[in-house]
Amino acid sequence: MSEGTDRLATARLRSYVRTLRQTDLSGPEIDSGTAMAGHIVDGQATYLANDERGLGPALWWAATRGFTRLDVVVEKGFPGASNAADPMSVDEISGHLCRRASLLDAEISVWRADGTDLSLASPISAVRPPELPTDHWAFAGLMSDAGARPIDDHGRLIAEVAGLEIARVTANGESVELEVGVGQADRELQQYIHGGATDDDNLRRCVASVNRDRKVGSGSHPLTRVVRQRWLRSVLLDDPGLVGLADLEPVVPLRPSATVLRVDPAAAYSPTDNVVVVTSVGVDPDLIPEAVDYRQRVSPTAKLLLVLPHRDKELATGRLIGLVSNAEVGSIDEPWSTIP
Repeated sequence: MSEGTDRLATARLRSYVRTLRQTDLSGPEIDSGTAMAGHIVDGQATYLANDERGLGPALWWAATRGFTRLDVVVEKGFPGASNAADPMSVDEISGHLCRRASLLDAEISVWRADGTDLSLASPISAVRPPELPTDHWAFAGLMSDAGARPIDDHGRLIAEVAGLEIARVTANGESVELEVGVGQADRELQQYIHGGATDDDNLRRCVASVNRDRKVGSGSHPLTRVVRQRWLRSVLLDDPGLVGLADLEPVVPLRPSATVLRVDPAAAYSPTDNVVVVTSVGVDPDLIPEAVDYRQRVSPTAKLLLVLPHRDKELATGRLIGLVSNAEVGSIDEPWSTIP
């Protein structure tokens, strides 16, 4: 935050806390040195949020300060807001966070800010992923035969190799096409260079290239550094026994993504064991809310298993895993660490 934004956020937070706690604040009680602003006294925490991934950062902030109650105030459009251009309305964001908060074992309230007035948010249902058309699924066999995994990616069919998207099915007017390549620029380049080749030839060429660079090539290659969350999931889909499960199938992501460089957690489900697995890498502040949202959509009665690389296991979940019922954290070897 800039100094001016700090002052604005602090002023708004003072107003919200005055309403919620019926008390005035002194300067030292305000924490506005992070992305947003927060206040806590005697375990009563208040935090400003402005996008759909705001609950996790609020929980991390409050947990490090020993909260007993958390009030998340959703506002939008102020200077310094991290996602002021988000198309979601304040009602949608607050309803989304309210749903996620209701899935945690903690005293959390989500408030909608209208100027300086606050009203309690009501939970809204998660967006259901669209059904993929039959003519899109027709490309799944071609993907599998070429050595890629077909994935329903929230409204589009993509081909993955070690978790990396290498092709996608797109509708072009009344026709359906397979676009091969890693990212939009690569897809356009592949079409320019290999436009006369068959879909099968182009796909196999890309599979071989990505296998070489991502799985057995130099450990410093850029393709070894991206979408590692999905790479971990790919390892588990190939061998569910690594985490003691009989089977696993990929779960459609919570939201569509416009880029192959996504950083969101990835999910899978074991129908035999009734376990929802969510994979992540590094420290994702919103991992816990994302994970409980996946379980609620897939199977609310399932056990929740978070899987991370060994080195990230404790750091990424910390004390927040205690807010989730019927859940545990596991870890596996990093597939990218074995690359020469």
